[in-house]
Amino acid sequence: MSTLILDFSPILYSNFISASMEMTRNGYKADPETGKLSLDNKDYVSIIKYKVFEELSQLKTLFKADEIVIAADNSKGGYWRKDVYPIYKGQRKKGRDESNLDWNAVFTVFDDIKDIINSMTTFKLIDIPRVEGDDVMFVLSEYLSRLGTPVILHSVDHDTVYNLKNPGVTWWRHVKTAKKPGSFQEVEPGEILNLELGHIIQGDAGDNIKNIKSFSAFSKKFKDMYPDRTELEVYHKRFELDEIFEKTYNESAYKHPRYGLKTFMRSKKTIDELLNENEIYKMNYLMNRTIALPEGIPQDISSNIIEAYNTVPTIKKTQKLQEFFMNEGCFELIGSLNHF
Repeated sequence: MSTLILDFSPILYSNFISASMEMTRNGYKADPETGKLSLDNKDYVSIIKYKVFEELSQLKTLFKADEIVIAADNSKGGYWRKDVYPIYKGQRKKGRDESNLDWNAVFTVFDDIKDIINSMTTFKLIDIPRVEGDDVMFVLSEYLSRLGTPVILHSVDHDTVYNLKNPGVTWWRHVKTAKKPGSFQEVEPGEILNLELGHIIQGDAGDNIKNIKSFSAFSKKFKDMYPDRTELEVYHKRFELDEIFEKTYNESAYKHPRYGLKTFMRSKKTIDELLNENEIYKMNYLMNRTIALPEGIPQDISSNIIEAYNTVPTIKKTQKLQEFFMNEGCFELIGSLNHF
């Protein structure tokens, strides 16, 4: 028995954007009041759903796995990482607010798609509040590996490489281009360690994780205004302080120096030597390990994922799924009912 685990968010987002581009090419215009493409148009919503289920059908055909697990992001209640790192993915909301795509409305469509998968297909949808798809992949890769189950991961996220430490786990990084449709990723243990080290030292801009030297030096303006303050003294309030200062003066309270793996390697220092230079470097290092690596996933989150995997229903309701496809105008998918 083999298990295919799909990172669901990239599938949802890429097909939403693809549907939006298709609507725009066909003359659909943004609402003049909101500046966004309205999802009040039924065809728009149906195209999103069609594209998502079409890709799921194609993946089922491609991998021929005995079991398909869909690893979903669920931000209800706030991702657990935001409890320890409040600015985690904080830049994404701004980007969505400025986009001409109605992200708030489309999340309702995504929930509808999840409901259909959960109630009418044999796919195992793992959709737990405060948990990300990465968490699901990390936990189940290790869990299934210990059970001796071959696991195939499908994700575009470079963090997926950490799962390859587990025996019997392979990673298919799907790239939607004609020249490079996708391939299995094979890496050496040293490559995994380098990525791990880089992830901790330089952070992850995509998730708004700062490098280990961040928050260790005040900006000139802040230092001039509060000469007696020390960075270590206010470290526990660094996010709040930086946000207030930016809102008041339109600039950061900190210097936020650039620092990455290449710079560290050129320095010829050991990790211990670097961390001993500044107590804040050490605290940032430990924080980045917690939020960036699988080892930081809380035990209760891991237990909830495994419990969901072992208890989620997988009762196929072919008639209802067919009716859903017909109501949405997804007639081409009716011939692929056996894929679900």
